[in-house]
Amino acid sequence: MPKLHLAAPTKVANAGPSLPCTKHEDILTPGNHLRFRVGPETLSGVVDAVMADKSCFWIWADGGMGRRLIAAGDVAAIEAATAQ
Repeated sequence: MPKLHLAAPTKVANAGPSLPCTKHEDILTPGNHLRFRVGPETLSGVVDAVMADKSCFWIWADGGMGRRLIAAGDVAAIEAATAQ
């Protein structure tokens, strides 16, 4: 399992249509491997696509869980994983 580094603590609940911290825009890029929390669920996967307004993004979830659409306003915390 790759070692994860916390990008920056982020409070995203009720933040509106986009990630509130511009520091996350550079890690919310197709091809990046991320780990984040959505409600009680911790997810990880590779970013596949990002909406132009950063309101949501698609990931290929780890563990064979398929492609998932994630609303940025539902994300409680986000981390960028280092390369293996």
